[in-house]
Amino acid sequence: MHGKEKFANLKGLAPGTQTVLYYRWNITGWAHGNYTISAYAGPVSGDINPADNTYTDGIIKVVIPGDINSSGIVDIYDAIILANAYNSKPGSPNWNPNSDLKADEIIDIYDAIILANHYNQHG
Repeated sequence: MHGKEKFANLKGLAPGTQTVLYYRWNITGWAHGNYTISAYAGPVSGDINPADNTYTDGIIKVVIPGDINSSGIVDIYDAIILANAYNSKPGSPNWNPNSDLKADEIIDIYDAIILANHYNQHG
């Protein structure tokens, strides 16, 4: 994602309320590193402070597939994290979204294969 990109148009969100949005996007071709994420809520009728409609916070780290702990190398520590989340899904007590390398909402052998294919790679 380069520049501004429209992700969602939320209609019907009451003033003063919050919601959480989850996104997955393809970062193929992005350089490894840190990116800052921001969100903008377009002007709405009756908005008494439209200057506060932008929120910038959080870092998105682009890493090698399998570098679950963002250390810059795919190693045994990543394999341990994946093993601890193995067979979990969102809502499971051991769910770790960073271990969902296949992005199919289950930590399974396919995630382990992705990690193994990148084992010992440096970013």
